[in-house]
Amino acid sequence: MNNNEIFDPCFEVPGLSKAVVCDANPATNRPGFVMKLTKPLPKPASGPSVRRPWLLKLADGSVCEIETGTVAQVNGKDVPYDCSDSRECDDNGNCPYMTGLGSSLKPVKVWRAGKITYSAKNGDMRLLKREWIEIQAVWK
Repeated sequence: MNNNEIFDPCFEVPGLSKAVVCDANPATNRPGFVMKLTKPLPKPASGPSVRRPWLLKLADGSVCEIETGTVAQVNGKDVPYDCSDSRECDDNGNCPYMTGLGSSLKPVKVWRAGKITYSAKNGDMRLLKREWIEIQAVWK
């Protein structure tokens, strides 16, 4: 967090001490910026953890990033990734065209992700389309 803005995720970089790199996006060649730490990072939690990719680039050109806060639910299924081809919501919070990825990735010869297109109106999520799209690149 810097001032009143949250940057998530930020990354430790070997050789960079007392700082992290935030707001980087390798899919769009955005290098991010160095944020100095006011105190050391906490030690990683021990025990089993679920490691999902942070960023995926799909064959349709969209880039999908994992959500770190509230996750949309469409037809009872979590949509933990937001994709770049979603459209703006209106001033009333109605979102006629949103895209995201479900939590499952299909491990076949060419990996695919389940892409979900949905709309949101008054908090009600409506499924518009579901399809499998090939994954071109993954960042963890």
